[in-house]
Amino acid sequence: MYTALKITFDFKKLVSDDPVKYDFAQTRLDIKSDMDINDFVDKAE
Repeated sequence: MYTALKITFDFKKLVSDDPVKYDFAQTRLDIKSDMDINDFVDKAE
């Protein structure tokens, strides 16, 4: 639970009106076995 709260807090710094905006994108790292953190970061830029 601490990690979820920490991530939400940090996302709130980026998007204050919708801190859970990136939740789905973040969970894709666990859902898709062929994705890694570098794919996530590359697509976010």
